[in-house]
Amino acid sequence: MKKHLFAGIIFLSASLILTGCNDDSSSKMTASDEERLKKEAQVLDYTTMSESGIEEETKVVIEGVVTSADNYVNNDVIPARTQFRLEKNDDSIHYWVENVSDDRFKLNSYIKVYGIYKGIDPDSLVPVVEGQVVEIVDEDVTDDNEGS
Repeated sequence: MKKHLFAGIIFLSASLILTGCNDDSSSKMTASDEERLKKEAQVLDYTTMSESGIEEETKVVIEGVVTSADNYVNNDVIPARTQFRLEKNDDSIHYWVENVSDDRFKLNSYIKVYGIYKGIDPDSLVPVVEGQVVEIVDEDVTDDNEGS
């Protein structure tokens, strides 16, 4: 009896451990998904996005400078799965990006974000984009401005 109980406990423990080790690869974008998103994403102006002129779940591409983030680590690196603020030209034009990609970049990087328009943040009235792919255009724009 004890052998069967012990074997059952081991079997149950092993199955729970293996289930916990699932890497959830279904949530990661494949290369073809990424290319499809880049082809289908629309470049929309800030006014259209901020005035709810487009439907939620529209594929969009935005770009700008990362000026702040909910979390960052050594040397201002923004880890994956972090929400950040992306400014276009100045403080008056900015977006909230909910980064669901595994891409890493730094504060003050000029980036291009391909993602899904999620609507307007009710508190700040700023467009929200779920960032699925992040491309670094310029690693640190503050270096570019220091010589000016």
